[in-house]
Amino acid sequence: MKHFVDMSLSVPDDAGQAVEPGGTVFLDDRQLKDIFLLYPKRPTRSMCRVRRALSACWIQMPSMGAACVRTGMWWTMRAMPHREQVQRIHDRGLAVTIIGGQTFDMDALIRYYSSVHPEGGEPFDPSRLLDTRTKVRMARGALTSDLPYGMDTLFANYPMIDGLNPFPAMAVNVIGRAPDGTPIAGTEGKTITVEEAVRAYTANGAYVLGEDKSFGTIANGQWADFVVLDRPVFERDGMGLYDTQVVRTYSDGKLVFDRSDTLAYSAPAPVPIRPSDYAVSPVIGYDPVLGLILGGAYFRFPLRTPGSFFSGQVQAILSGQVNVLVDHTRYGLFKRTDLNVAASFSDYFQYYFGEGSATNADVFEKIYASVYQLRPKLTYDLHRSWSTSLFADLRGRHETRAEDRDDEQLSGQVFP
Repeated sequence: MKHFVDMSLSVPDDAGQAVEPGGTVFLDDRQLKDIFLLYPKRPTRSMCRVRRALSACWIQMPSMGAACVRTGMWWTMRAMPHREQVQRIHDRGLAVTIIGGQTFDMDALIRYYSSVHPEGGEPFDPSRLLDTRTKVRMARGALTSDLPYGMDTLFANYPMIDGLNPFPAMAVNVIGRAPDGTPIAGTEGKTITVEEAVRAYTANGAYVLGEDKSFGTIANGQWADFVVLDRPVFERDGMGLYDTQVVRTYSDGKLVFDRSDTLAYSAPAPVPIRPSDYAVSPVIGYDPVLGLILGGAYFRFPLRTPGSFFSGQVQAILSGQVNVLVDHTRYGLFKRTDLNVAASFSDYFQYYFGEGSATNADVFEKIYASVYQLRPKLTYDLHRSWSTSLFADLRGRHETRAEDRDDEQLSGQVFP
């Protein structure tokens, strides 16, 4: 955890000047660089972002001692660690998490980072990319799925592999092969044993969280959280991990899932999705010409398609004039066709200073008029990047009166 503390949010009452963002510094500049940057030969883009963050605000951290909370570090592909850097991470009490599913993307990642590497930078070394063996053995690295990071594997060739299922990520990091047996180039010398894979997903994961005294292993005093599998994974080739299934799951010593008991543990009923939902918002504003503006807005948006979106806004000023805006869109009116109808009405007054470049800011007229617009439009999607529209645009204006700068009513119309 990197704690960026902005002490300017609690400014003393007697502070006579603005307080810059910042806080108490527990580490000097060299220590910060040593922990967060690890002194690379040349800074990468991600490290430059860290440096900019360090220069923008202080980082509040306790001194690196035995009681230090372990800090999860995300090694981007651009920040490829050397073996000695991984060792230094571990020696400082920091932890390493490995997104196991990215090994499936080794070929694509190597091609991508080889092509985008900037000129003059450190030469791209694919041998340091996704080195699971080094991180697991030297830094007690923990394997995890993509789910905690809110993303799916970026270059996945096997979308049928569920990100929630740990066994495919174990398998690919044990054998370096895809589910169909195809070798994944770049995994040579980086694979781990089945025992290391299981430990990386269990005991090492608990170590990264700082909870290895509570769970992660089956031992006296640990929480009784464990699963029963359909095969002895330690006695088979790592390919068997791809098909491994959970038979029973226990949480705190209690059976919470049993594959054979389909009636007691059936899937929950699907939650019905409403066709739409709505939101209401006040409108409060100020305009130097119109003055105080008050009103409200209503929005109804679809939760499934085909569906409709509607918004309506009513605004009024203290002199009694109003402004009304309405917008309605029907998605999927026909196949690949949407309908939109936008309408507006306003009788706000406006200032008129005349035409041309010789107008005077002190010479103006105040015009009152009712202005309306109606614009229906049909849009047809030809392609993901192309669409065509058929629309009508109807506009009208009815002037009611005009006044001079002294609020005297003028005879005749300013505009036809």
